[in-house]
Amino acid sequence: MKRTLILIANTGTPDNPAYGARKDIDDYRSFFQSDEGGAWEENEILTFYSTDEDPLTKAFLLGSILERKKNGTEYFLIVFCGHGGATSKGESFFEFSPGEICELGTLKAFLYPSKYTLIADSCRSIELLEEGGRMPAIRTFSQVVPDSPYRKLCRDCYNRIIAESSSSAYTICYAAALGETAQDLGRMHGGLFSQTLLNTVSQRIPMVQQSVADEGVFCKYVNLLACVSDIADAMAQKSGNNQHPKCECKGGVDELPFIVCPNRQL
Repeated sequence: MKRTLILIANTGTPDNPAYGARKDIDDYRSFFQSDEGGAWEENEILTFYSTDEDPLTKAFLLGSILERKKNGTEYFLIVFCGHGGATSKGESFFEFSPGEICELGTLKAFLYPSKYTLIADSCRSIELLEEGGRMPAIRTFSQVVPDSPYRKLCRDCYNRIIAESSSSAYTICYAAALGETAQDLGRMHGGLFSQTLLNTVSQRIPMVQQSVADEGVFCKYVNLLACVSDIADAMAQKSGNNQHPKCECKGGVDELPFIVCPNRQL
């Protein structure tokens, strides 16, 4: 299966910064390149650090998606960290760089009919762009050992689960509910939503691995919806009940893998 991971960090401008966006993207990259995060390889990953000096344009990103689709990509995993908002009609949008706004509907149209997961750690304030939330984290993901049998098994299981999902399956995760802002704790700490999510993932992986071993099954996976549900209470508490992540899935069911844990013994 051909797949593409797109990581986008819009760090904002000096007068309107999103300090933690780059840290968030680097941390997501570390997770997705780990075995249990799907064992993504370098040639499958596009990373954009959008700055004043090197801004990412909407046309370039959408063109990159079309190019990957022409080359056979069947599944996209996109993570955006930075400024965003929502229109008066409630449609979310993302600011890739100053003046470069991409509406969610446009992005979905360019991704269709590919299967995809979209994670947006950005605000959804009505007609308002503000910075995303950040917090510190200590975590470890599996060390990347190229061409190891376990890594290959993780990739095979991850791809099989995607292949067996329904046609045009998708999952979209928002760091905040419509009308809410995503909080920011500064350059060194990353996003409240992203860091809480990745901390929970790092804690859940060994539990899933133990469950796989105890039950003697070939593989188990955890979807993004389940991971976001895990952090709902923590997000409400840490944000002062001001930030509530939401997920949207095709048919209300998340069929796509976020964590994959095959059995090392089988």
